[in-house]
Amino acid sequence: MAEEGPRIIEHVNKSLNWSTYDARWIPNSAKFAAIGYYARGSGTIQVYSLKQNGIELVAEKEHKDHMFKCCTFDHSSPEERRLATGGMNGSLCVWDLERMAAPIYNVRAHEDIVHSIDGCGSEFGPPELVTASRDGCVKVFDLGKKTNQ
Repeated sequence: MAEEGPRIIEHVNKSLNWSTYDARWIPNSAKFAAIGYYARGSGTIQVYSLKQNGIELVAEKEHKDHMFKCCTFDHSSPEERRLATGGMNGSLCVWDLERMAAPIYNVRAHEDIVHSIDGCGSEFGPPELVTASRDGCVKVFDLGKKTNQ
């Protein structure tokens, strides 16, 4: 009997030695960012490129101060491709993937883990992010002005 409807077929996979929490396609590219943290307590952002023969790691940065839980590109223009992350310590950060030494924005957004993050305004309107946390709050942030570095 033939299957009807759409099928989901695994294309490629990559085993990692850290806990992954989120992954997002980088706008207008064949690349994606994966975020999470190592057992030693440091966070990681890794950028991968989809190649014909698999997945290739093209950039990575381990961050001692940031254990990541969630991420989005939806607040950023397709040209900027800035990654916003929510952290295990309640942090909200925005990263330039070309210069990952330190976040562009870094604020203590919540008192507890940021479980979810989403953005709008990438092409229309001001760049805004919404976060949801284990502390029981949802918050909206306007990135129109730099808060700190």
